[in-house]
Amino acid sequence: LAMTVKGQRYTSAGDTASTVTVEEKNPMRVALLATGKLAGSGPDGYSYEVRIHACAGSSLVKVIPTIIKRFGKRRDITQNFDDLSMGLKLASAKDLTYALGGEAAPAAGKLEAGKKASVLVKTSDEWVFGGAASGAGKCKSTKPLTLGWGDLASANGGVAVGVYRFWQVFPKSIEVSGD
Repeated sequence: LAMTVKGQRYTSAGDTASTVTVEEKNPMRVALLATGKLAGSGPDGYSYEVRIHACAGSSLVKVIPTIIKRFGKRRDITQNFDDLSMGLKLASAKDLTYALGGEAAPAAGKLEAGKKASVLVKTSDEWVFGGAASGAGKCKSTKPLTLGWGDLASANGGVAVGVYRFWQVFPKSIEVSGD
């Protein structure tokens, strides 16, 4: 996990005291909880909780990150994030394909090493594909249900992410990378 607030970068990579515990385990599912702090040079401090859910018989895993402001000015409840991101890496980066949800049919294709593809909501009523993907459309005026997801896959599996009501709280983007 990584985020930028007021020009200061915070990441989970610098946390040496993070923990992972089993919250629930039975024959049908397992739920893990990863907790720790986002380390950075800024005056504020943030904790994170990431819940990971896996079900028997399914190759899908649900990952739910939560960021919590626990340090800094007591009543400072307004936070403007420059960036809030979660990096997920595939086990194999060979023969990658991507798909990104826009207003109608998704943008899709092969993604070479070093190349990127993205979908960005620029304003409340404008989105655009970037990198290897091309296209643009409207948001608020059409409220597309197909906007705001990304998929990156190889022959060995893949990862897909989606954001509910993606066109709200802009700017916002989903980016996939060939490396």
